[in-house]
Amino acid sequence: MVDKGDPLYINVHKILEQKDTDKLGKVYELAISDRNFLKEIMDGLSASNETYRYNCYKALLTMSEEAPLKLYSEWEFFHEMLKSDNAYHQMIGVTILANLTVVDNEEKFDEIFDEYFNLLDGRSLVTARYVAKGAGTVAQVKPVLQEAITKWLLETEKTHHKNRELVVFDAIESLDAYFSEINNKEKVIAFVKRHLKSDSPKTARRAGEFLEKHSK
Repeated sequence: MVDKGDPLYINVHKILEQKDTDKLGKVYELAISDRNFLKEIMDGLSASNETYRYNCYKALLTMSEEAPLKLYSEWEFFHEMLKSDNAYHQMIGVTILANLTVVDNEEKFDEIFDEYFNLLDGRSLVTARYVAKGAGTVAQVKPVLQEAITKWLLETEKTHHKNRELVVFDAIESLDAYFSEINNKEKVIAFVKRHLKSDSPKTARRAGEFLEKHSK
């Protein structure tokens, strides 16, 4: 455990307070090696200082991508974020949990599957987009859930969000990530074709790219 008077500890906290810092690697390294510091970073997700809060998230995101086993024991902490009224906290929970499925040997994600994907049609468009984005990651590491995930993604065009075409964009991105493993490819192709003339130029363009890549 690093002493709070240690120059390394003090320096890392200064880094967390800096905007556009390129030194978050030091924060990440300390969080991996010191569980108490990791807890501080997790608590920092609720800090009043926006810069500090964002840097804590970035450090944890890197940890979930590069050392997910070190963060897996904190699964319930991030699961609780899905229940938050704060869309920012929901987004963090959604993103981190998707990354942690890579090491989810206890099938914790399977237990919260519906809770997670119900957020596609929840209050927040931002949260819905991150769920759609994370779906591709989950589908690739949990083949047993692919069929159910695909059903959810194909329903994104029916969500209540005013800008739901942006959620569809993210759904297409995820479907692209594991399309070769999907059984009912025709249904997915039909879904993507419906968005070739999307009100969102970004979504229409992505639909075209998908079809060019996967249509025979």
